[in-house]
Amino acid sequence: MKTCVNKKHLPLLADDPQNHFSIKGWRSVTILPAIDKEKTKERVVNLLSQYRTFVRLADEEFEPKVTTTYSLSPRSITNQVSKPVEDAVVLKVTAEQELIKINKAINKLNAYDRQRIFDKYISRNEISDKVLIMNYSESESGFYKRLNIALLKFAEAYEGGRLIAFFKIQFS
Repeated sequence: MKTCVNKKHLPLLADDPQNHFSIKGWRSVTILPAIDKEKTKERVVNLLSQYRTFVRLADEEFEPKVTTTYSLSPRSITNQVSKPVEDAVVLKVTAEQELIKINKAINKLNAYDRQRIFDKYISRNEISDKVLIMNYSESESGFYKRLNIALLKFAEAYEGGRLIAFFKIQFS
């Protein structure tokens, strides 16, 4: 490993010619491999499009059903106890935890990005893209460009970047 002789030289990170950014006075530095923006956006859209479902699941009350045998747990054909109430509680808790993680990530965004994501995926009223484009007084391409940027920022903010997809590094 190279040692730092000059305060403006960073060891080894700067020696990789791929994916560099530069700051005036510093050698270019590689921090992350290239991000696959399309796959990342797809992951974010898949998660955010389930937001309203998570809200409904988290608020739903689950009550056990009494069967004809007066058992709170209905039995299956194999005479094993099924666990619908336990499964429902697990589903509810999972939905609540996912809502907390999504809300935490959204709160890390700036107001403009937060508003775009809220209007498109979070709002109780589902609004069509055409109406959103008119509400923002933007061109269609401008609206989607800014929405895509907000989605990528959300991917970075969600659980420390868990939704980010990177290109696979191929060695020759």
